[in-house]
Amino acid sequence: MVGKRLSKSSMGKRQLKSSSPNSVVGRRPIPSIRPSIFTADPNLQTSRSEIASAGAERLITKNLTASATFLFARGVRLSRTRNVNLSTPVVLTPGNAVALGIPNPFPQQLGRLVFPPTRLSSQFDDIYQWKTTPVRFTTACRCP
Repeated sequence: MVGKRLSKSSMGKRQLKSSSPNSVVGRRPIPSIRPSIFTADPNLQTSRSEIASAGAERLITKNLTASATFLFARGVRLSRTRNVNLSTPVVLTPGNAVALGIPNPFPQQLGRLVFPPTRLSSQFDDIYQWKTTPVRFTTACRCP
């Protein structure tokens, strides 16, 4: 361990001490910064993937074959993190921009939804929850 050494305390147990002044070992958190935490959704399900393939091959001539293969793959119950400590988003206007922490909004930002700086739980800054996304079927069609 670079910059750290073990020392014996008065009880005979080993303690980690740092020789660097910028080390976080033994430091207390800064009171003005609220901690962020990670939690798991109680209904979290295991993610999986479904894969299927089908193919055909045809002999055209003695030295030429043609083949076609179809491959299907999709994720089911994929997991993601979501900040569940955010307040309901509000539309950004010139009148509420300063209160939302955006003193000089760009014209492109006006009229869009933004999250206010307040949190649902004032004890934490962010509460990230690991959760399962619902299954979504998407159909893509590329038409000329």
